[in-house]
Formats: sequence, structure tokens, C-alpha cells
Amino acid sequence: MTFKLSKYIENVQLDVRVAGYRSQRVYVVGEVAQPGIHLVRDIPLTVLEAINSAGGVTPRADLRNITLTRDDKTYRINLLSLYEGGDIKQNVLLRQGDVLNVPDNEFNKVFVLGETNLGRGFGVRPRSVMMNKARLTLTEALTEGAGIDQETADAARVFVFRSALGKSAIYHLDAKSPDAFILAERFPLQPRDVVFVDRAEGIRWNQIISQIQPTVDLLNMFDGSLRVQPFRTIP
Repeated sequence: MTFKLSKYIENVQLDVRVAGYRSQRVYVVGEVAQPGIHLVRDIPLTVLEAINSAGGVTPRADLRNITLTRDDKTYRINLLSLYEGGDIKQNVLLRQGDVLNVPDNEFNKVFVLGETNLGRGFGVRPRSVMMNKARLTLTEALTEGAGIDQETADAARVFVFRSALGKSAIYHLDAKSPDAFILAERFPLQPRDVVFVDRAEGIRWNQIISQIQPTVDLLNMFDGSLRVQPFRTIP
């Protein structure tokens, strides 16, 4: 075209744009500031550009589990790998009709219960700890859970319960060990893990006795030959 136009115009400069993209649409939904339809204009949109055009992600966004639905198939996109590791394979080009969903991070939490400084025993509601950018170590979870109760906990019996893909696993940490928190810092938790701090054996026995004691006292209120000696709490 430049050659043909040069017969009529001196120093021809052409700017060619693909007009066909103007009619294409992609959908950005979920945890973005402005969810909705976004037009693909002069050049194709990448995942990152589409999210930016939607006003960026919200603080509740799970950047590791973004999904792209295309032609009845769903693909997982880890935007953190792009941000922190430069993995440009995650920044794919979007096509007509693509649906980009940024989920919330409600699934990315672990639960801490047992003998912590927030409360004691199974009756205490578990504390949920959010995973910052879907990352959390056992040390961080125990710290966020207010730490191990030094009076009632058996620090040698810290457990992590995990269930994934139909398989269950239990991990044990002896927090009395000198290198315990080094090991705990190197132990990455997974979403929905349960961290449990067991109670000391003496404390457990004393609580059982405290539940039996009222019944024993009630029996001793009756006259008769039957006398029940009350239990004494183990010091």
C-alpha cells in the first residue's frame, strides 16, 4: 500500500489497526473493582490488562486461583506467579467470550484451636487465620492464634490435621524441642488445615474430676450407709 500511494503522496506513512477486535468482548467478574463486560479494542487484552481495566483486584481477591473459562473449558491462572516470579505464561491473551473470574480468599484460611491464649479446650470456637497471599507457616498460625498457653498446653503435642483430595494426614510437632520453631517456620500450611494444641495430661484429668465432683457431693448429702469419698483434685 505504501508503494502504491507513493505515486501520489510523498513520504507516505501508514498506521494499520485491526478493526475486527472492536466487536469482541470479554467478561471480568468476581473480586475486581468494576466487574462487567470489557471490550477488546485496538489490540488483544491480556489477563493483567483486563483486570487493570476492571479497576484492579479487591483486598479479598485470591490471586493464585483465578479462573479463565473458554469454550466450556476452565483454566487456572496464578497471577502471583506473574507478579512475583515473572511467569509470563500466566498472562495469556483473551479471546472473544472469555470469562475471567477472580475468586475471594475465604477458602484460604486455617483454623487454630485447643490450648491457646485465646481460649482453652474443644468448647472454644476455633480461630480462623487468613493466609496472606495464600501462604502461611505453622509458626505464623500459632502466633496469629495468640500462642500456646503455657499453663494448660502440652507443647510437645501440637498437631496439624489436613484433608485434601480425599486423603487425610496428621502432622506432629514437639514444640518443646529447641529447633521446634525453626521446623514450624519451614512447614507451609495449606488452606483449611486445622492446627490443634493438646492440653497437658494433668489438666485433662483435673477437668474430668471437676465434672464428677458435683455428683459425688450430691450423693454424700443423703443419709444412709453408703458414703462416697470425694475425689481430690490432683495438684
